[in-house]
Order: sequence, then C-alpha cells, then structure tokens
Amino acid sequence: MTTADFDGDRTWFAPDEVRLAVEVVSSESAHRDRTVKLHKYAEAGIPHWRIEDEDGAPVVHVYEPD
Repeated sequence: MTTADFDGDRTWFAPDEVRLAVEVVSSESAHRDRTVKLHKYAEAGIPHWRIEDEDGAPVVHVYEPD
C-alpha cells in the first residue's frame, strides 16, 4: 500500500511512500523474507509489514516497529 499517485509504469516506491509491505514466502525466499527484509523495512521506517503463507499453510504474520 502506498501514498503515491497511481502510475501503471512505475516499478518502485520510495520508503516514505510505503505504508504496508507484504511478502509472500516461498522456500527459495524464506530466510530473506523473514529476516533480512523485515530489518530493512524497519530501518526504512515502513510502518506495517506482513508475511503470508508459511510452509504451505495460509498464515499471516503482522509486524509493526516498536
């Protein structure tokens, strides 16, 4: 979710434009999605992030910085 105006050609957003980041975990990205990216989102000041799908089960983990 972003605060930026819609632009169908846009492929990235500045951290201050992002309000919610969602990661869909796969076996190839599990470590990166659950550790590396969470720290990067927190450092960038993104206020909310979620991780979806854990080991094939429909699970959603919701994170917010302290």
